[in-house]
Amino acid sequence: MVKALIDSSTLFDISRATKKRNTPWAQNTLRHMLTYQRQHQKLTISGLTVFELLDGLYRDEDHTAIDDFHAFLLPSYEVIRPDAQIEDKAAEINAQLAKAGKTIGVVDTFIAATAIIHNLALVNANTKHFPRIQTAGFPLTSNNWRDA
Repeated sequence: MVKALIDSSTLFDISRATKKRNTPWAQNTLRHMLTYQRQHQKLTISGLTVFELLDGLYRDEDHTAIDDFHAFLLPSYEVIRPDAQIEDKAAEINAQLAKAGKTIGVVDTFIAATAIIHNLALVNANTKHFPRIQTAGFPLTSNNWRDA
């Protein structure tokens, strides 16, 4: 299985899948994750995914969860933070999508740019936003672990 960048939607799916094991999407998600982890030591996420996760915790004002995230969960991931190449690619993608009237939001644009620059498949459950990047001609490979 090719190395991938895991989006927050898939991380949420992974956490919910253990509780909903009898549903097909949960079984598929867990199967894909286990297959992936046999080949790759850590799940890889974007620094913008870290932002999305922390934003949710801060909105809930759950300071214990924030501390646990920093101490236990975050070190279990490989995190790719934005650099100049990612910033440039994100700006290029955003400009193309804006010209077409099909922007997807800055965070998702940065996440897609990270996957493209690092030649990673993007694993996400957002079937509306990310295909716009492919339609605009950018070489984004996208997978949805909910699918069989």
